Amino acid sequence: MNLISQELTPYEQREELEKLLIERNYEKIGELPGIKILEKPRITTFDCLAYVSNYLKDPRILENENMLYLYPKDFFRERRYQNVKTPEEGIIVAYHFNSIINSLKWGVTPGAQHLDLIKNSKVNSKWGKTFIYEHDLNAVPECYGNLVSFFKKI
Repeated sequence: MNLISQELTPYEQREELEKLLIERNYEKIGELPGIKILEKPRITTFDCLAYVSNYLKDPRILENENMLYLYPKDFFRERRYQNVKTPEEGIIVAYHFNSIINSLKWGVTPGAQHLDLIKNSKVNSKWGKTFIYEHDLNAVPECYGNLVSFFKKI
């Protein structure tokens, strides 16, 4: 994949986070350390891609999303985003796996599994079709991956 990435330190409350997600107890997730609920959208038909696309006012994020899961670097390059080393305000955070073996554990491709945004030095995230959370970089479900990459608009 040749992405500039960093490995995530496993979130201390990962098992509890996974359990709450399975139970669909989204309110309780906001009580975990390093995670807080920012918004409880009334319309829950949009996911992380729509959230990022809407915030950045870039509808191209929603085009050919299968490419994101297979070839994230190409996906972002075609949309004029550059893979950068460090997070900064307003850039995209992409969570992914470091190997096919790790991704197969979850039955997904090794490409990007989830997109977020950096706002106020925290990650702002729409988890599936649930709430919008503010959280630490590593406070995500294991199924999102064990690596993170950052993408900045060129």
